[in-house]
Amino acid sequence: MKYKTTKAQRKRALEYYYKNREKVLTYQKKRWSIKFKEDEQFRERRYFRDATRRIKNYASLENESCVKCGSTLDLQRHHPNYTNPKEYTILCRTCHNKLHFK
Repeated sequence: MKYKTTKAQRKRALEYYYKNREKVLTYQKKRWSIKFKEDEQFRERRYFRDATRRIKNYASLENESCVKCGSTLDLQRHHPNYTNPKEYTILCRTCHNKLHFK
């Protein structure tokens, strides 16, 4: 199915991701485990990242805002250290990408 704009593509992709989150994460885990099976440090970080996603009482981000810009849209959790999964900072997608890709 073709889309007229990139906004429509992004919206559709996010809808698919949130609807099929477990399936997408399982696929990503499988793909990354094959790609980086040699890299022990990467595997350790990935294990803790996946563990944080499985925490049952993980707080919702509905009433939160980005620490840097104050946005309430498209929020994500940034973990400075994956050894403690409950320690995180809330950032919007833009600020999170800027932090990782300086």
